[in-house]
Amino acid sequence: QHHIQVPPRASALRRARIVDRLGRGRVVFPPSVGKAMKIISHLLAAAFFIIIISYGIKYMQMQSTQVSASLRIPMKYIYFIIPFAGAVMSIHALTKILEVLFPSEFSNQAGPEASK
Repeated sequence: QHHIQVPPRASALRRARIVDRLGRGRVVFPPSVGKAMKIISHLLAAAFFIIIISYGIKYMQMQSTQVSASLRIPMKYIYFIIPFAGAVMSIHALTKILEVLFPSEFSNQAGPEASK
């Protein structure tokens, strides 16, 4: 017969201490650690998007002599969406970093038009 080994209750209680008390299953970190983790994750995302921009530009240059079969549009214009999307996502990631660093500047998301 095989027996299933159950972890001791003490380790489960230790794990439960770091889980959000509201029961949402989120891990709770001190504010400074959470802030640093958000910044690091957005920086990694921005780095990935910059790589997408770089390779998108290279791919555009490789396809610069091709044209689409039916419309005869140069394919470099079609493939331009790759670096363009990378740039938009990079801007978004950098904006998220600024939101983490300067939360007071981004607290009023509605803007002055909302008060009218």
